[in-house]
Amino acid sequence: MDIINELKHKSLLDYVESSTNQKSFKAGSNTYRFKKCPICGTGDHFNINTDKNLFNTFGNCGGGTVIDFYVNYYGVSKSDAIKGLCKDFNIIDVDRKEYKKVVNPIPTKPTKVYKEIDLTTLINSYYTSNNCDYLYFVERLLNFEFDDAAITENFDKLFKNRFLVGDPKEIFKDNLNLLPGLNNISSYEYIFPIWENGKVVNCILRRNDKKNTDNCKTLNLKGLDVKFFNTDYLNQPEGLLFITEGIFDCLSIECLGYKSICLNSVNMANKFIDLVKENIIALKDTTFILALDNDEHGQKATKRISEGLDSLNIKNFSLTVRYKDINEYYLNDLEGLKEEIESCTRNKNSALYFLDNAFYNSVDKYLNYQKKSTGFELLDEYFNGLMPALYLIGAVSSIGKTTFMVQIADNIAKSGNDVLYFSLEQSKFELISKSLSRTAHVELDEEVTAKHIMYNLDSELTAKCIDLYKSTAERLFIHEGNFNTTVREIESIINSHISLTGNKPVVIIDYLQVIKSENVGMSDKSMVDDMVTMLKRISRNLFIPIFVISSLNRANYLNPISFESFKESGSIEYTADTLLGLQYTKVHEIQELGEKRLSQKRLEMRKAIDGDPLDNYRRDIELVALKNRHGGQQFSIEYSFYPRQNYFKEKEILKRFEL
Repeated sequence: MDIINELKHKSLLDYVESSTNQKSFKAGSNTYRFKKCPICGTGDHFNINTDKNLFNTFGNCGGGTVIDFYVNYYGVSKSDAIKGLCKDFNIIDVDRKEYKKVVNPIPTKPTKVYKEIDLTTLINSYYTSNNCDYLYFVERLLNFEFDDAAITENFDKLFKNRFLVGDPKEIFKDNLNLLPGLNNISSYEYIFPIWENGKVVNCILRRNDKKNTDNCKTLNLKGLDVKFFNTDYLNQPEGLLFITEGIFDCLSIECLGYKSICLNSVNMANKFIDLVKENIIALKDTTFILALDNDEHGQKATKRISEGLDSLNIKNFSLTVRYKDINEYYLNDLEGLKEEIESCTRNKNSALYFLDNAFYNSVDKYLNYQKKSTGFELLDEYFNGLMPALYLIGAVSSIGKTTFMVQIADNIAKSGNDVLYFSLEQSKFELISKSLSRTAHVELDEEVTAKHIMYNLDSELTAKCIDLYKSTAERLFIHEGNFNTTVREIESIINSHISLTGNKPVVIIDYLQVIKSENVGMSDKSMVDDMVTMLKRISRNLFIPIFVISSLNRANYLNPISFESFKESGSIEYTADTLLGLQYTKVHEIQELGEKRLSQKRLEMRKAIDGDPLDNYRRDIELVALKNRHGGQQFSIEYSFYPRQNYFKEKEILKRFEL
């Protein structure tokens, strides 16, 4: 076997992992993927097929054998790559026909360390001492057969000190290790500094095609994180914000007077969505116009970004690019581009556009949705089955609202549907012990409390309950939270569950007031309003039912639940699709005692809380629906609650609830 064939049979996966200090993850039966492409430093498009021992990057950064990887990674010739690999693998070339193989592990290369450089000072000093040649930019941005004063003004105003022109090897002469090792690196003479918060964090190097056409059109400095051009716009949101793929597409849009962000690469799509999430509050009123290249990669990236923005409830439209890219559209049909922008923002907001393009898709979603059962017959009747909606249930402390929702969660899971239960206060052990206590009561006619289960006072009975509960537990996913859990974290867990299982769950959040707001500047009521609005958006975008438990203050013990009961928590009654309340049935009798007999009211309520000692300390509880958007009417249902067995039983008598 000659040296080249020997190299091609070396494990490409092991070599890439050791050379880049990156760990791959399995993406298929014989496919391994890297979170960041080792060659360009962005995107998760670098894949290795271990069966064929080859890599591919969907055409973005090449593909082939370990030799091809070395060429692309280090920017050297093929002969230099072979020499370098022989050294790395300890293969010593004797006379081009024979070789000696030393069996040693592949040496791990140290992470590339670059000396710290103040790019901001370097770029500013270059601006001060050099006058940039605008000619190339005039050709790319002002090359019209007619005059357009507004565009010329924008060009002069916006692009002063926005770029450098010169040999990169001269500009970065003291930091040549920042430059990709390409033979034609001097042709990348159009340099765009990327600013973030007043500092230069990287640069886009654009090739002068008149001098050389080898390698990619644009590059970034090595050893630095790849960044978006104009990222600061996300901190200063405008009504419209354009997203383009290339730097000249971005500048073309800015010449028209709009704000624009350049992705720097289609492989940055996922990173862009993550950045939007970080600025979600500031961007809630922003409309994104996606204007990526008119090719396969651009269309895929557009779809990915649009879906991501939709999931965040951020308005976005995709511009129809009638040329290869925006800059070409801009240079060849300026008026057409202007009209396309106006048409895009105007027509897609209209009800007519929705009727023509999206109405029947929404109809199909509702027709195909499999309604879920709560396990309570009367409740299902009034709900018209569980629908993709936001259900908010409020109650005073210790009335049994968690027990009620855990029982519903078990019923839904037992019927074969996934349930995500976010318990932000009680532990998984406590909740499951409640379920096992109820299982003992319903399935085995044994009366044991949750504490009895927790202390395993009857190990044989506990084991029987666990066996009976396992089929339900298989579909129930309890996420223990803490006082730092945010709505965004909850959304991330829901999305991960859907991605991993393919199942859309019913979500239960216990409880609202424990969720941490990400906006500390708001009042308590405003924070709750904001969180409920975000949860409503998640329910709508993912098309799933979400239950949220809300605590009410103790003043509601002696008064029937009403819309006013929720006022201390903000205006959540306007956002929730269904607004429910649990209360002691005794509250109606107490009202007849009059306003002055407060001590007697408290005594009667104390009796209701203690329960009926002759019937397992049963409490009489009423579920009241103040708002029921999908069911069409308000209602109340009476339940017998057995707190020691953690069991709610629906009473047969149904009474209408009149406000």
